[in-house]
Amino acid sequence: EGVDVDNMPPISKPQIDGMSKTLGSFKEMLAANHWVWYPAECDTSIRPGWFYHKGQDGQVKSLKTLLNIYDSSVGRNSVLLLNIPPNTEGLLHENDVKRLEDFGKILKDTFKTNLANRLRRGPAVKFNTIVVQEDITKGQRVEKFHIEIKRAKNAEWETLTSSTSIGYKRILRVPETDAYDVRIVVDDTRAEPNLLPLGLYRAPTVQ
Repeated sequence: EGVDVDNMPPISKPQIDGMSKTLGSFKEMLAANHWVWYPAECDTSIRPGWFYHKGQDGQVKSLKTLLNIYDSSVGRNSVLLLNIPPNTEGLLHENDVKRLEDFGKILKDTFKTNLANRLRRGPAVKFNTIVVQEDITKGQRVEKFHIEIKRAKNAEWETLTSSTSIGYKRILRVPETDAYDVRIVVDDTRAEPNLLPLGLYRAPTVQ
């Protein structure tokens, strides 16, 4: 049997913490009288180690690696804590600073314009990045979904990509695609889904 999440009692403080043996199995969720969305935190360093070592000045993670980390943390319903260790003088090394500047720039360039706002107003838009989000003030509900596109006004819908949970944010990278219309199809959900507006973006190429 499912859970009537829309008629649950007011949320109270969860009886689990980060040291609990389980952080919420599906069996436990079915027996719960309320659900609470909690963010996970992914921690990693911009270098091989957590602390500064002069011998690692040339081992700062590549821009492509940082973007992969971003997609697999922020892009998978989590938050990213990126460690930047100061040197023995309390300063950040120039290699770390340069990589951070490049990382910040490509994220800004990627997500500055939501191309979904241009759909059905003119010609097809070209994109390679999709952002799907749930309204987590109402909890995380979607368990499986897929993205469909129309390549022209009178074309048939076709499946572009699919995934599982969404939560706060799911970032999907796809081959560069031209589409006249795009829609989300929810295939499996725990309750009535509450989705935020779809995001379509064209990320710059990173070597």
